[in-house]
Amino acid sequence: MRQRIALLFILLPCLVLAGCGGTWRPTQRTNSALDFLYPEGVSAATPAREVVLRLPVRVGLAFAPNEPSEPDPITEEQKQKLLAEVAQAFKAHQGIGHLEVVPTAYLQPGGGFANLDQVKALLGVDLMVLLSYNQAQFTESTRASWTYLTVVGPLLIEGEKNDTRTLIDAVVYDVGSRALLFRAAGESTVKGRSSPLNVDRKRRKFAAEGFEKATDGLIANLNTALAQFEQQAKNGTVQGPGTPAIAMYDRQGQRITSGENGGGAVGALELFGAALLMLASPFHPRRSPMKSFRPLIHVPLILGAALITLGYSQFFLFFGLDKLGVVDIGNGLGHGLILWFCVHLGLIFLLIGVAVASVKALWKRR
Repeated sequence: MRQRIALLFILLPCLVLAGCGGTWRPTQRTNSALDFLYPEGVSAATPAREVVLRLPVRVGLAFAPNEPSEPDPITEEQKQKLLAEVAQAFKAHQGIGHLEVVPTAYLQPGGGFANLDQVKALLGVDLMVLLSYNQAQFTESTRASWTYLTVVGPLLIEGEKNDTRTLIDAVVYDVGSRALLFRAAGESTVKGRSSPLNVDRKRRKFAAEGFEKATDGLIANLNTALAQFEQQAKNGTVQGPGTPAIAMYDRQGQRITSGENGGGAVGALELFGAALLMLASPFHPRRSPMKSFRPLIHVPLILGAALITLGYSQFFLFFGLDKLGVVDIGNGLGHGLILWFCVHLGLIFLLIGVAVASVKALWKRR
């Protein structure tokens, strides 16, 4: 009798642990910034207005709130830590003055832009960075889980394979105009193992690690997206034609355009116009203006013709040699690219020569 009772106590944990084996159902936790901003749907939203930014701007950062029935894979403390890391990365940008990490409790599910207006009035933020996520976890038992299914084994043998995939998406909105300025995302995959008895604890650990790694990628992509937005905004639109207009002003109230903060960059049309103006003026007070035009006409025309001739000559020469079996040019792509480059560069020189000749003709009529 005692032997039977002892055998029961030995087998009972194994039976319980065997019930823990197998493959866990995949879990997916997600929240959406769009569901928060547009509870009635994007199509029913009010169109965005023109954006006016006065630098430096004040920026708020927050995770979009979850629906009440949706569990959170990370704690509020972990969220605030991740938001602080994102805020730290933004401090290097001169156009950003103050960054405010907003507690999730300040945002209500489906609160929309009315909720953001409240945050703006309370904290004085101009822009709002909303983070949303999608995290999926997969756990399956391996042969090790069953081979070592003893009283002690499940506590020590990490035979469960865990795969945690995390995507964090950030959208940056101008609160006043309701306009989406730019967005970026970061993702990660965390692989690990656990024993059958500590699966839940390890899954929580892998979930937090997945968020941290995805945040690192998000920060890098946000910096790139911000730099691209700053350049695009100087051209007068948020994201190109068809998107809301934008005007940015510096601390002195001067409007920032594409010609400022560009390291002295000048457009091609401005350079061409300046060149024509220089050609229209006499180069030397004792020298005839007509003579000054001659080399500026002849040299570009000669160079242009030479380049076009060179391009076609090398192409047909090697093409002919390839047909004769003297050389092997493969698919001819390299020589085709040389032909394309020579012809286009030659045409540019020809156009310069023609332009100078036109200026000379106009000068004679004076």
